[in-house]
Amino acid sequence: MAVLEIACGTGYWTRFVAPCARNATAIDFLEEMLEVARSQQIANARFLYEDAYSLKSLGSMLFDFGFAMHWLSHIPSARWDEFFSSFHARLKPGAKVLMADDIRRPDDEDPYFSKVETRDPYELRRLPNGKSYEIVKRYFTPDELHALLAPYATNIQIRFERPRWWLIYEARCGG
Repeated sequence: MAVLEIACGTGYWTRFVAPCARNATAIDFLEEMLEVARSQQIANARFLYEDAYSLKSLGSMLFDFGFAMHWLSHIPSARWDEFFSSFHARLKPGAKVLMADDIRRPDDEDPYFSKVETRDPYELRRLPNGKSYEIVKRYFTPDELHALLAPYATNIQIRFERPRWWLIYEARCGG
């Protein structure tokens, strides 16, 4: 099975999936994260610097399975179609997809706000050094996930179990 992981970060989730795959291609847009991931020397995994909205460096490669952990909530709504079109163009028809992300905790103290110009929700994150930055951060409901995925997916199954939701589906159309 050929696996494509989107926004792999340090390779935390890659280490669970790659050993079960024929090959795993994990991409991220931050070279610092990829350096950490590569240093783990995960069997069957290769880590590529790539933009999740284009996936151009993958050429004509097609994958049987795609996954993205803690990525969907960070996609600006104006870029959803761009991401899903690019992602699904790299999947074989009927490929399985797994995604998971956070459910907002009742005790979450990160300031959460919306920007009128984008209609996207944001969180203010503070680093240990005192610096802070804004990130797109959307907390989905099951209905919102179904509506978002309907154009791209069939057999959508969603589970909400704190601290995160999990979903699996079949790609509606592949490359």
